[in-house]
Amino acid sequence: MPSRFTPVEGIIMRTDYHIKVEPKYYIPAIVFILSLVIFGTIYNSNRIKNLHSEYHNISDETSVNGIIDDIYIEKGASFVTLKDGNKLFIDLSRNYKTENISLHESLQIGDSIVKYAGSDTILLIRGNRTEYYIIGEYINDSAH
Repeated sequence: MPSRFTPVEGIIMRTDYHIKVEPKYYIPAIVFILSLVIFGTIYNSNRIKNLHSEYHNISDETSVNGIIDDIYIEKGASFVTLKDGNKLFIDLSRNYKTENISLHESLQIGDSIVKYAGSDTILLIRGNRTEYYIIGEYINDSAH
């Protein structure tokens, strides 16, 4: 039988690192991991529902004219608070002719955001530069 210890320059090192997990621990471990996954999914779902109930979805009939005070991005969707207290949910929108392409990448605190009722276009104004996005659409993309 080989030795379980190997001397290396005066240091004894153990070479048999076999970790044996008893089968009786498999089921509790699996149940624990599944519980964490289920809890995380429920928690995230409730958090997203709360965001959507707090922020108003911008539609074609929405009219907006304000300055961005706070921004929260979740999976490409933008949750924007304006200085006047209005809270807006803006779906993923892209304009391939702009520097950052996606609206959520372009938004900055202090930018002006304008959307007229009856229009699906959002104007993002920063200084003397204006970018436009269509709600939930990808525009100016030659590949699509």
